[in-house]
Amino acid sequence: MIDINNKKTRLLLVIVGLVMYFGGIVSISYFPAQSHKTYMSENALLPGAANVEFDRSDVDAAIRYSQQWNQYIAKCNKKDSVENCRVEASKWIEEQLRDIGLETYTHVFSIAGHDDGDVSEQKGYNLYSVIRAPKSDGTESLALTTKFNVKAIRLQEGDVTGVGWILAMASNLQRRARTWMAKDIIIVITDGHFGGLGMKAWLSDYHSSGENDARSAQSYFRRAGMIQAALNIDINETYRTNRFNILAEGSNGQLPNLDLINTIARMAAKERVTDTVQLALNESPINRHLPSDMATLATFMYNQAMGVPTGDHGLFNDYHIDAVTIALPTQQQRHTIHQNSVMVIGTIRSLNNLLEHLHQSFYYYLLPSPFRYVSIGEYMISLGAIVGPLIILVLLLLFSLSTTFKPPSMKLIKQRQQQPNADLVDQQQPQQQKQQQQQPITVTDTPIDILYSATMVGVTLTIGLLFFLVPLTFPRATLSLLQDLSTHSNSLVSDAVLFVSFATVYLIIFTLVYPRLDSYFYPSSISTLSSTESGTGPLPTTPRGGSSFKVFTCLPVLLFITTMSLLNFSFSTIAAILVVPLCILPMRSSWPILRIFQALVTLAISPPIVLYLLARLYLNQNVYTLIGTLIRQYQLYSTLWLPFLTLIYIPLNILTLKLVITSSSSSSSSGSNKIKTQ
Repeated sequence: MIDINNKKTRLLLVIVGLVMYFGGIVSISYFPAQSHKTYMSENALLPGAANVEFDRSDVDAAIRYSQQWNQYIAKCNKKDSVENCRVEASKWIEEQLRDIGLETYTHVFSIAGHDDGDVSEQKGYNLYSVIRAPKSDGTESLALTTKFNVKAIRLQEGDVTGVGWILAMASNLQRRARTWMAKDIIIVITDGHFGGLGMKAWLSDYHSSGENDARSAQSYFRRAGMIQAALNIDINETYRTNRFNILAEGSNGQLPNLDLINTIARMAAKERVTDTVQLALNESPINRHLPSDMATLATFMYNQAMGVPTGDHGLFNDYHIDAVTIALPTQQQRHTIHQNSVMVIGTIRSLNNLLEHLHQSFYYYLLPSPFRYVSIGEYMISLGAIVGPLIILVLLLLFSLSTTFKPPSMKLIKQRQQQPNADLVDQQQPQQQKQQQQQPITVTDTPIDILYSATMVGVTLTIGLLFFLVPLTFPRATLSLLQDLSTHSNSLVSDAVLFVSFATVYLIIFTLVYPRLDSYFYPSSISTLSSTESGTGPLPTTPRGGSSFKVFTCLPVLLFITTMSLLNFSFSTIAAILVVPLCILPMRSSWPILRIFQALVTLAISPPIVLYLLARLYLNQNVYTLIGTLIRQYQLYSTLWLPFLTLIYIPLNILTLKLVITSSSSSSSSGSNKIKTQ
């Protein structure tokens, strides 16, 4: 049997674990060097095979529409409220789309409690038009989307806006695309006042059955075919000039089919503008000191790990629609407007060639550049190395428990096979007694230990589940409370509420819940009797539950990380880097100073302190604003940070604290321990 309490075994485990842990982290830096060139898997796409007609008149139309839109918004802001401006702006866009000759519809939706602490219902106004393919049955379609804001900006001569640019695109497609269209094209312009909620509402209504639709015939939601792919256009004055940004990260880190990105990259190669194609909007100060491929990969993994879409394209993932956001600057030269428009229309034309849904290429990949990729078979090795210490620890602990449930008959047979001959007993007995005195007493876990550990971990996970379910069950009340605390006049009092609340929960757990479980599984009378009858002196100091306590504490963490890695590798990698040391490093010790130090470190990295430091020092915001953001992001995009915090990190912190503070005061657990002697 492997004794994990042995110093040599623990030292070897630590060395192997450190090598695997840091080796896995370092191996990520080799991803760009080990990446492969992208290639087209879907032959039907044929990017760049046909010439795209987008001439000087179309460029002039994009600039003209942009100037007219900005002037209209500026006048509206001077004489009317934001609410009325949004209504008037939607009417102006509808008028322009109808003048182009498109069948256009207004989609009115309602949003309740969009602003923090505001539970009133607000209306939004989306516009969408359908360019019908003349020779198709209308069962398939493509989407070209953007959103409008009623905030005027300073436009120089030749600048474009998202609304103006997409109106010019719609005009071009209406006049020139009917000769090659095999799928309907939907032009969607959503209300940007609510962020991505406008697109979310439009997609929800577009894909709803409509059987219980109580709208009048005038506002009936007209539809095109099933959306096969989508391109979202985001034009902003803050984006860097001379850059064509492809943003692929969607809800909870989901990615589109790699062939969609490959198609755009091939169109850029045809236009000879590959140097301008990027995968991120802005570079962080840290990334500026990294090689370009590594900086791109770091930004890509960070955006994926956060789980928040980098554009409205991420909302299409919920409906299994491949989509990306193309982010462009407002300031563009005329030839740049032409090149960017050709790349977008060329991508639409390639997607129009599809005979079936995109499926040939990868859905799990990392991109160090738009033209190179790292496949799942390569990057999962790094995650396996990072969680390797946790896997080794769990396997060793499980192996040490393997004899707990072994049938008694098997143990009796093994003892008979190992029994020495009678002639050698007298000769070996003095030597055995001497070895017995030198060997440490070995303690094995009994079924009571395992049942106790499973119960303790189950109860703690239930507490974490309550932290997870309460804000989701009562979202308005929770968000309203967080808003009140974040805007409290006295920040010290509001911050103290967080620490006092968690301290109260911890005190209840460690003074009421855990002591009752300890007394139930390890009654003091049984412990005293067992210690008296053993006749072997003082028992070894092991925590209640023995090795199984560590097993059941680490198993939920291991299962969560390995399972979520199939959904969001970048998130799982960051989570593993954070929690693997918390599972490995806490140890049993008979030294009071070491136990106190471990307890203080465990409290120092407790959830309230980590959240407070993250909010104040890194994000520069109120801690309650951060918590509210985590709740909203989970509701909108199913991000994994709220489940990780409540279901994994909080229980892990509580169980670790239980382990380190009771490591030397658990000798009363002898009722469940068995001393093995020769």
